[in-house]
Amino acid sequence: MFLQDTTVNSNTREGKRIWERTPLWVYGITFVPATLVVVIAVLQPWVPQEILFKDPIYLTGGQPYYGVISHIGVLLLWGTAVTCFFVGSLSPQKQRETFWFLVVAGGISGLLALDDLFLLHEVGYPAVFGVPETITFLLYGALILAYVVKFRTPIGQHDYVLLILGLFFLLLSVGFDKTTGPRAQEVVESLPGRALLVPILEMLQPAAAVIEDGPKLIGICAWSAFHVRAAWRIAKDGLR
Repeated sequence: MFLQDTTVNSNTREGKRIWERTPLWVYGITFVPATLVVVIAVLQPWVPQEILFKDPIYLTGGQPYYGVISHIGVLLLWGTAVTCFFVGSLSPQKQRETFWFLVVAGGISGLLALDDLFLLHEVGYPAVFGVPETITFLLYGALILAYVVKFRTPIGQHDYVLLILGLFFLLLSVGFDKTTGPRAQEVVESLPGRALLVPILEMLQPAAAVIEDGPKLIGICAWSAFHVRAAWRIAKDGLR
């Protein structure tokens, strides 16, 4: 009997320690948002539930490799965002510039990842807000420029050549997007030298995806490498 009471008390104490180990708010932010998303997706009357829950490749009957280059870019950007947010949360209170440098970098990376994932600049913003793609690119460019100017000091302390190259390739991708897309062909056909320019543009059309998305992936890799290395060095120095 004594041994049974001892075992029960020991199990009770261990169970109490398990619950005390994790604060209640952790369970709240873990399960409440996810549950709300599922409930809203089930109850909303506009889109069939299967379309919201199933993978696009399954719904369209596509192959696993469809859009793989785009997916890699999204994963890199999202991984960069998580890394910057995590290391930023560990920054000491006295290093406020370091904190905001990582938080803003993580925010921009997350925004670009969501944009690429849901095609916000191509479909979302024009359809919902009536914002043209060109305006979105200009706003993103202004945001990144403001980030670079504001945090030029911490940027200069790290591998800033990677960042410069990343921005160059991203800008190159945007330029190719504007010169090889359908709207570019309309513009070229209205120019005086269209007899020479149209054949060149038509020759580039089959490789338009590579010309646009190749530099974009290279630019994302350089952007991610810069910020992940900066976050790693900040975390390493902070733990000394």
